[in-house]
Amino acid sequence: MEGGIYLLVAKDRNGRLCSLFSKSKEELDDYRKQEFFCPCCQSRVNVKAGAIKLPHFAHSRNQSCDYTAEPESEEHMKGKLHLYEWLRKQGLQVELEKYLPELQQRPDLFLKWNNEQYAIEFQCSIIPLEQIKQRTRNYIRYRIVPIWILNSRFLKVRNEFEYHVSAFLWSATFGKQLFPNLLFYSPTTYQFTKLQQLTPFSSKITFAYSKEEVNPTFFSLLQVDYPKPFAFHQWMQKKRAWRNNAHLFANFVQPFHLALYESSLQPASLPNEIGLPVPYMHIFETNVIHWQFWLCKETLLSKNIGDTVTTQEWRAKLIKCMKEKKILLRILPSNQSTNPFLPVEQYIHLLIKLNILAKKSKDSFTIMRKMEPFTHRQIGVETALYEKVASIYHELFLKEYHETIKAERFFYYGEK
Repeated sequence: MEGGIYLLVAKDRNGRLCSLFSKSKEELDDYRKQEFFCPCCQSRVNVKAGAIKLPHFAHSRNQSCDYTAEPESEEHMKGKLHLYEWLRKQGLQVELEKYLPELQQRPDLFLKWNNEQYAIEFQCSIIPLEQIKQRTRNYIRYRIVPIWILNSRFLKVRNEFEYHVSAFLWSATFGKQLFPNLLFYSPTTYQFTKLQQLTPFSSKITFAYSKEEVNPTFFSLLQVDYPKPFAFHQWMQKKRAWRNNAHLFANFVQPFHLALYESSLQPASLPNEIGLPVPYMHIFETNVIHWQFWLCKETLLSKNIGDTVTTQEWRAKLIKCMKEKKILLRILPSNQSTNPFLPVEQYIHLLIKLNILAKKSKDSFTIMRKMEPFTHRQIGVETALYEKVASIYHELFLKEYHETIKAERFFYYGEK
């Protein structure tokens, strides 16, 4: 009695890989008379070619196979075949369900191009973070570029430029440190969606730009797009909503709210300069308001105008906050060498541009003015500040963008 596990590729008695894709009824009838085996566990599999589901191979229920630990849906199988045809039409050397014995993994699609290898996974179900992390890092260890394409059902839009991005989705991002991207595909509409310029407000709420395409090329999806101006109006609205509502969930058991109280602050009075977007901030899973408050509390809020703060102090306070789990790093399996000081460095640059700090030497800064508690009489000041921050942020982002492009030659992986 067969189970519901689908395989699109199996071996015949001579060890040749065979697929049921695009076979005629007569060919399928002939295949039913032959013997086929799972490329992974080598056990016998059966041809399943009914009138409803796509033709596929299936293990028997009493057979155990590590590869089949994650059952495959009809939707997954259709999407995988769509992507296979899409890549094949571009003249790319693509293989369906290629088994990689050294990894004991079997990506949905595997392709080689210009001395690069790519493993493409079309993910239709949520899997444990540790599993996606292990699979991604196994690919990278063997110099295979992992590309996760998620079912468009996982794309959750909250408001304009605002998305719900779970830890699972973050673990499926690809790209260099400045440019994490998410790819989605719909087997129903045949549409790709690329989320780019991911700028998280909190662990699950992220601002981003989406780009929809029906028939892009594979490498155009990997290409670094020129950055767009950030959606600061929406960010400002989000921060105002946080100011107005954070007290509803506050209690002194939480270190953050206790620290606010000890600093003679409350969520509604948090200074304007805390909770601002900067490049690389996706490295932190912690809410942007929280991590910037912790670092400012430790380095700036207790000091006076004219005092000095050093890069070493910022680094030491970051390490302290990470050890105390006040600031958490985000799980980003595709980035093997995350530098947690990058967003802090960008925040320091922003504070210099806002005249909070002035550069004294290479690694030391003078406090030029204090961060003032926010009052509702300062709404006009806040709006003006955000307009200035919008320009500064874009300037900082473009600087990092041009340096990345220069190093990467327009592509994330390899050189076209």
